[in-house]
Amino acid sequence: MHRFCVWTGGEYTGHGLSIGGIWDRCEGWSWQGTVWENSVRSLKNNATGGVSVWNRRPVSGEHYEWLYDLVPGAYSGNFPPGKYADLMVYDPSYTCNIP
Repeated sequence: MHRFCVWTGGEYTGHGLSIGGIWDRCEGWSWQGTVWENSVRSLKNNATGGVSVWNRRPVSGEHYEWLYDLVPGAYSGNFPPGKYADLMVYDPSYTCNIP
């Protein structure tokens, strides 16, 4: 079981959401088409392995840009302006490539 926690504000403020599931490598959770899209500003990786965090590119709409990798137990408190965690995937070897 892998679990991610996300917040709409920087530094773990605003609305929070805990997401759990069993994912294979390079599978995860996307907020595209939900109220969380372009809203996730901070997160914690409670998965047993690493996760990679992606931002949906506004121009193409269907492609993602890598933001960073997050080791198990790590927090990320803020993203650069205009960048949001629109997709997180279970990525224990940090080799997933999301188009």
